[in-house]
Amino acid sequence: QRQPAPPHVLPATIPQSNAAVSAATKNSYPK
Repeated sequence: QRQPAPPHVLPATIPQSNAAVSAATKNSYPK
């Protein structure tokens, strides 16, 4: 079974995604 991304790629990508989502959330909801 092939995985979409290697295990060593996910840990490096998730934090960046969370940071982007957090920034977008703050921009969308200044509250």
